[in-house]
Amino acid sequence: MTDNLSEIHKIEHSDYRKCESIIFEREYIKASFPIHWHDHYEIVYFLSGKGVHLRNGISTRIVAGSLHFIMPTDIHSISVEEPLEFIKIIFEESDIGNDMLTMLSGIIPIPDITLEGSMKEMIANTFELCRIHGAFYEGTESYERVSRCLLETVLSDIVCYCKKNQIVSGIPVSGSERISAALTYIHMNFRRKIDLDEISGFVHFSPSYFSRHFKSCVGVTFKEYLESVRLRFAAGLLSSADLSVTEICFASGFGSLPNFNSRFKEMYGVSPTEYRLSTHLS
Repeated sequence: MTDNLSEIHKIEHSDYRKCESIIFEREYIKASFPIHWHDHYEIVYFLSGKGVHLRNGISTRIVAGSLHFIMPTDIHSISVEEPLEFIKIIFEESDIGNDMLTMLSGIIPIPDITLEGSMKEMIANTFELCRIHGAFYEGTESYERVSRCLLETVLSDIVCYCKKNQIVSGIPVSGSERISAALTYIHMNFRRKIDLDEISGFVHFSPSYFSRHFKSCVGVTFKEYLESVRLRFAAGLLSSADLSVTEICFASGFGSLPNFNSRFKEMYGVSPTEYRLSTHLS
């Protein structure tokens, strides 16, 4: 069975009706945005308004200065309390080169952030400059090169802010940039099949050395860590989406419903159905 998210609206990159892979847009919304997911990445900076962001079952407040890094693995919605104005950057996985991926290691998945002080003003100015430059160069031969530079500037600012404020992904790793890169790769791709050969090849290790080094750095095996990421994602869907347990099983990257049920109960102490009931009652 394949990944089935038919109950949740999917926003595709092609919906923006632009040929560029990197898009800069300013938007203003008054109505809440229902639960959905993307086939692309988005970085959203909120200029004004109030609301609530629900991502993979976790709620955070939206205020002026909120910054969200949304990945294709995220299921999320926005509840609007006061009209929201924001600038967003839309880009594809292919727009993140290995250098960027290494830079983001230890930070992805990035939690929702609320910026304060000078950083709040700087990011607001940076996003607005991205939008202005994007509009200026749109349709020209220089657009791709300029837009990649702008995206890298935004990512560099986010990484710098996260490191200065000790905001990390919560991924337990130390002593290896390559393992950090592997963990980031897992969080970007866990909903599809990832095997040992692929992940070890990505960081240029042999499978056997990668397995030993991964467990030494992270404390669990590659398979155990990958399953834990999938299970946490599944738990978020169970508490926030009206998908069947079977659909959630495959949407989370598992290939077998019995295996999913068994692993979920090992991690959470209850079956997926029981977990859903408990979160809906609480």
